Amino acid sequence: HALTVTATDPTGNTSAESPPVNIVVDTTAPTAPSIGTVTDDAGSVTGTLTDGQTTDDTTPTLSGTGNAGDVITVYD
Repeated sequence: HALTVTATDPTGNTSAESPPVNIVVDTTAPTAPSIGTVTDDAGSVTGTLTDGQTTDDTTPTLSGTGNAGDVITVYD
């Protein structure tokens, strides 16, 4: 996209266009992140949890991978 601007005064006189500024809009979705480990840091059970294991830690630590700069959202 080539973006340009003009200015118009109260009497309707319009300036020439500014030089363009070129931008590229990124429309490619990032690769899917992954959860590598879930760690129970409090409660009666501590350590790395396996898939399906129960925890009483209300704030377990999740570690994984994703692209730098992406916002990772965790769903329950």
